[in-house]
Amino acid sequence: MSTVFLLFLRCRMNLLKQRVCDMLVDDLSTPAEVETAIAEYESKYPFDADIFILKGNFLLRMREYEEARDTLKKGCEMYPYYSVLHYMLAKIYEELKEYDAINYYNAIKYYYIAGALDETKSDIWDESLNMADKLLRELSDMIEKKIESGIGIEEIRRVKLFIDRIALESENMFGRMEFRFRGNSSIIGECYPDDKEEVFVGAYRSRHQLTSDEKDLLNACGEFRRVKEMSSYLVENDAALLPVASREKAKLDFVQLDCAKIIKQLQRETDTFYYYRVGKGMRIQSDQPLLIGKEIAIRHDSRRKRMVMSIFVDGLAQQLLTKEGFEKVMPNTYHFFAEQGMVCTNAWTTGEWTLPSIAGIMSGLSTLKHQVFHCDIDYSISKDSVTIAERFQKAGYYTTILNGNWRIIPVYGMDRGFDSFLYRHQYANWRVEHIIGDAIEYIEAFKETDQYVWLSIGDLHHVADEDSLPLSVQTQMNLDIRQDDESGQGTSVKQGYSDNKRMQYEKMMGYVDRHLGILYDYLRRNYPDDEMVISLFSDHGQGYLVPEGSEFLSKERTNVSMMFRDGVHKDAEMNELLSTLDYGEMLCELAGAREFDNPRSEGMLPVSLGGEKRRFAVTESIHPHDPYQIALRFDDFTFFFRNPTVVQWDGRFELAEYEAYLKDDNGNLVEDQKLCEECTQYVLNRIAKYLIY
Repeated sequence: MSTVFLLFLRCRMNLLKQRVCDMLVDDLSTPAEVETAIAEYESKYPFDADIFILKGNFLLRMREYEEARDTLKKGCEMYPYYSVLHYMLAKIYEELKEYDAINYYNAIKYYYIAGALDETKSDIWDESLNMADKLLRELSDMIEKKIESGIGIEEIRRVKLFIDRIALESENMFGRMEFRFRGNSSIIGECYPDDKEEVFVGAYRSRHQLTSDEKDLLNACGEFRRVKEMSSYLVENDAALLPVASREKAKLDFVQLDCAKIIKQLQRETDTFYYYRVGKGMRIQSDQPLLIGKEIAIRHDSRRKRMVMSIFVDGLAQQLLTKEGFEKVMPNTYHFFAEQGMVCTNAWTTGEWTLPSIAGIMSGLSTLKHQVFHCDIDYSISKDSVTIAERFQKAGYYTTILNGNWRIIPVYGMDRGFDSFLYRHQYANWRVEHIIGDAIEYIEAFKETDQYVWLSIGDLHHVADEDSLPLSVQTQMNLDIRQDDESGQGTSVKQGYSDNKRMQYEKMMGYVDRHLGILYDYLRRNYPDDEMVISLFSDHGQGYLVPEGSEFLSKERTNVSMMFRDGVHKDAEMNELLSTLDYGEMLCELAGAREFDNPRSEGMLPVSLGGEKRRFAVTESIHPHDPYQIALRFDDFTFFFRNPTVVQWDGRFELAEYEAYLKDDNGNLVEDQKLCEECTQYVLNRIAKYLIY
């Protein structure tokens, strides 16, 4: 079995790797000789991903299956897009008779569909398809027998969750490409895959009972909430709000145990969360199974802020929010933050598009650490990192996200830490005016708790996507501004410069700002400055703002908005060098929640908030089918590095005749050989594990 895995290794392997492969294939070398050869290879090429394949083959040959499993599991974590490792691990799990093999066979099925395995590997696809189905049937049969015998209740629950998740993922590209957040596949009224708990998707604020054709995230807004299914529940908190959903119309009895008082309720709408004010000593009973969410305690804590908010405006470039232009294009935002808060003008994104950038902001990890950068494969933020929402949840906040961006969804781990995850596609009637209205309604509903709220606003993308712009924007533009040009090829960050789109973009900034003004007014009226921390930030700039001939990782693409209002810092402009990785650290510091830290975070506190000075900020682009590029932003200049070979499907690339140079803020070359060599070595060390050897 082990020999076949070596066929996957690239034909242009180095001579030492070829020698080790030959030793693994023939029967002439002793195990000690093979082991020595692998160790020699690892000492010379310690960052080669193929070391896991060589070691896995050797351990298989020695029938050391458990050690092979552990080795390849580590390899899959380090190289989540390398299909060979997944296939090897599936085979080893199969040998060990462990049903986790299904996960990895399913990975191979998707990699084949997506093009990672060429047509000559169709036998691998067939085997993976058959084995995954066979193992799933065996697992289902085992559960049925355990249910009949009544043995192992906890194991039955765990395995049923596993089976349910696999079944749902199999309908959705095996969990590797989530389409339901951007298509019309039914999801409301169903349970969403989760390893530990049942997550139910209810309809949020639906005006009527949804038909079977309307239970998608284009026709309705979904409310994702972790639940337990039961028909009787005893309240734990003195005062709380209790979310309850049911799949059928349900009659509920609220029994006050100390006086035997019974209040009856009829839950008419199915697949929708109702919220009930309840108290300790109350039992809820029903004639139907109920899906009951975690109690939301009604109380404030003086150690917390009453409101902490993250307003994410997708694609808001800092380059248009200069001191002269900010008040003109976004007056409400200017008055709310620039006059009564702190505006950070020197913040740089870690990634040039939404997915890697937001994964970095949420986790505090740079792109090569969180590895959520693939355009064709869904991959989750590592579970050993702590997201911003998880930090606030641990601090006792009730956490909510209202989001219509399909790159900020559970499959990427971006629901972690949110008690309630509200989603409707932003182009399907959840634009800024809808988000703001629903946000105010939601905040008002849970006003008796300390809240952390994340809002995603994606309307600026309409310009790059060449969608129909809002009526109030269309009527303010002359025809010459609206005429088509040739800049619109590719995503927003890859488009060429366009005067027309720049002017449309400024109009859209004003449109977003008008609606944000409603939110700002609500916050001012309801929360004293010392009881709230409000922030606004972005993930990347826009390609059509970049002057022709500029660097790909230019300031127009990578200098992003970031601002805070906390009641302490007023009329403050911070020019200190920041990374978007610093956002979470700064927000938690201002909210007094930094004790709930993220040990893996690469984010820093700036000097002005009691931290240390950042030497440089990293922005990098690692994107399949494009060259790898990185920029190191210093105070007065930038180091640029560009490798000409494209990134492969598995995220790795060959190092070729790269370009490396320094430029000042005016685009002039800076002659500093020592610093250039230092930066080059930093980059080479950084990308070592992603190189093909």
